[in-house]
Amino acid sequence: MKNKLYILVFIICIIPIIILFPKYKTAYSGTYYASGVNEDLILNSDNTFDLNVISFKNSITFSGTYRISNNQIELLPNDKSGMLFINNITNGEIIGSVITFKPAINSSATIFTKA
Repeated sequence: MKNKLYILVFIICIIPIIILFPKYKTAYSGTYYASGVNEDLILNSDNTFDLNVISFKNSITFSGTYRISNNQIELLPNDKSGMLFINNITNGEIIGSVITFKPAINSSATIFTKA
């Protein structure tokens, strides 16, 4: 009788853990916030991203896929209009929980920090 009770308690404890936590997460997945501008970069575990650009009254979301190799990240938007808009943050470098996108022209870098 005690063995059945222990098994029941074990199952009841395991089910919420399986439901609440995703099957896998990458070290890079999560939400990153830009310093100085209203942009949020969400990297998902399935190698997709969402970039939320928040202006005065509007919010624009660009989505696509990303690739990471040797601590370098490349964002590949789904549509060409997104590519033109986020052209300055398509290639970046990851150091710890910070992603730095250095634009090709002489302007300041965009830095995203993980929340």
